Amino acid sequence: MGLERAVKKLELGFDLSILGHAVGGIARYSACLAKALRELEAGREELLDLTTVDVSGSHPGREPLDEADIVLGLPGYLRVPLARRLPIRLGWERKGRTGRLSRAVRCDVYHHSGVQPCFPRGSVSVIAIHDLTAVTNPEWHTAQTLGFFEVEADLVRSGSFVLTGSSWAEGEIGRFFGLDPGGGRVRAVGGAAPDSFTPGTPDEGFLAQNHLEANRFLLMVGNLEPRKNIPFVLRVHSKAVRAGSQLPLVIAGSAGWGMGEHMSRSGAGRRHVRVLRSVDDNGLLSLYRGCAAVLVPSLTEGLGLVALEANACGAPLIASDRGAHPETVGNGGLLLDAEDEDSWLDVMMRLGSDHPFERELRERSLAREVDSWSDVAGRALEFYREAAG
Repeated sequence: MGLERAVKKLELGFDLSILGHAVGGIARYSACLAKALRELEAGREELLDLTTVDVSGSHPGREPLDEADIVLGLPGYLRVPLARRLPIRLGWERKGRTGRLSRAVRCDVYHHSGVQPCFPRGSVSVIAIHDLTAVTNPEWHTAQTLGFFEVEADLVRSGSFVLTGSSWAEGEIGRFFGLDPGGGRVRAVGGAAPDSFTPGTPDEGFLAQNHLEANRFLLMVGNLEPRKNIPFVLRVHSKAVRAGSQLPLVIAGSAGWGMGEHMSRSGAGRRHVRVLRSVDDNGLLSLYRGCAAVLVPSLTEGLGLVALEANACGAPLIASDRGAHPETVGNGGLLLDAEDEDSWLDVMMRLGSDHPFERELRERSLAREVDSWSDVAGRALEFYREAAG
């Protein structure tokens, strides 16, 4: 206890603006980490003082976030219809944001991202970067997401610290920016599934509402975007259906980009492919618990939250062998080449009807030890402390 009293309390600002702007894994990671840090603060008040922040200017036209302790609203001149034209054209809000943040938030460390790159003067900047696909595969991105990464890259080159989800991503980021291994500027803290994601029985009412039967469908979860390799799975699943598989493919995904043509050509919305949008955590839990298997064929992942959530629920897991998946999945699932249609087809044909192969995958998933968000928050706090010096 004496040592803990000697440690200075860390004042941490945690920018939640990405929640008002983005959907999918990055926003989910930020929300879960912030919640876990809040719970850690409640139990260790002598170590952490957390202030969550929403910067309205980073997501104009959307409501402020209820989760934020401080909402940095728009300056008064932007609320006057005629008077705001010149300030908008000249970008006054963005240019003055650092000063406004500095007056509103006092902290040692400020966690943020390229969506909202400003941080209070006198604080240490820690940004979250989960992969380098904006560099390696810019064709997977929109102009906006490429722009966000350029902002993040500039911050790193200017001295910002980098928090990421996996050792694989830590190595990739370190090499790209020329950061010394073990130098302390980039740190993997891992990831986890929500505490409510546990093995169990799915909500039969939810499944029936969506015309699904327990253990009689395949599941994909995530944004509808190119790196998720959705066209590949749609092709393989179509072959499986023609070969006699009775398992529909359920895609639980938020709005993304670049998938419209593929989804329409695949027959999405027909009996064998169903897209469920805006599924809450209760619905997602039933999908994980009720599926024959979770498919994660991504062309790369900086962590693999879906794999972690599948393991937490004890769902059979088949994932690609790309990016951080070998590290994240471990022995908790089956890894396949992300472009080997024959291997994925063979697996799909062996799922369903309580096949021994499916039972084996379920046992492997149930046996996989996974971190909690409390574990992740503890490692993140240690990194923030080191960054603060």
